[in-house]
Amino acid sequence: MLTWASNIRLPKSTRVKLGDRDPERRKQGLEELAALPHGSAIKVTLRALDDPVSNVREAAIFSLSGSKSRRALKLLVKALRHKSPKVRFGAATALGVRAGTIVEERSRAFDAVSAALNTEHDRNAAVAMAMALHNTQDSRALDKLLTLLRSRYSVSQRASITALMLFEDPLTFDPLAAALKNSYDAGVMKAAATALASLGDPRAVDEILCKLRGLSTSSTDATFDAMFSHFLSALRHIEHPGRSERLILGLDDGEQPVRCLAAMALGFSGDVRAEEALKKLLSDKDPGLRRAAESGLQDLKRALRPGG
Repeated sequence: MLTWASNIRLPKSTRVKLGDRDPERRKQGLEELAALPHGSAIKVTLRALDDPVSNVREAAIFSLSGSKSRRALKLLVKALRHKSPKVRFGAATALGVRAGTIVEERSRAFDAVSAALNTEHDRNAAVAMAMALHNTQDSRALDKLLTLLRSRYSVSQRASITALMLFEDPLTFDPLAAALKNSYDAGVMKAAATALASLGDPRAVDEILCKLRGLSTSSTDATFDAMFSHFLSALRHIEHPGRSERLILGLDDGEQPVRCLAAMALGFSGDVRAEEALKKLLSDKDPGLRRAAESGLQDLKRALRPGG
């Protein structure tokens, strides 16, 4: 029998299922718990957040998210400080779901999650907490996330960026651009580039190209290659007609990697203006740039085909 299911006053059949070594049986036990109104059910479900099987943990989160027990909020808030990051993740996720539907819990949930996030060092738990802040719909949420974005801890920054994307607020552009510019953590750079691209602002092209320019002389080959690939993907997803114009300007950059990135990104633009600009590079003395232009032209031809 699993330790989190022992010594609890519950119906015998439910207790047996919770203690079963079969994950499906434990899930069934949690479903039965959800129908019980008393505090013991909530306590047991919280323990299940630390179950070794992800499906069981998900069932526990689902149960806590919909619990009508008056003690649920208090116990979930307490669980935000649990020693297990899985429990903290589950508690934050459940609080976020509850905040979306239970209006009277939002303010307290915001205060508790905001405080816990200040000291959270587990990436998954931090992301769950940041998402919960967004779900509270509290007017303070955006400011809190922007403050976290300026943190010196990459875990806090990445969590903040993930939640900020949900706001789709143009006012987040400058803070996200600053995060991309100032960070050399791969996770933060990837998240910031993705978030900037999602805003659909053509200035994101300049920010991403500028960052690659800085990386070309300050990072290892492995890091540079990974970021080049991710930046290419981000540039591809900027949905704005001004993207192509800025990429074409990037073809004249003083750094070869930036020119290569701009050339390859133009291949996904579907813009006929890019064809002439890329063809000019086919006679460039740099073989790497010629290959990038060839790749861009091939992708551009596919993009310009009907239905491409």
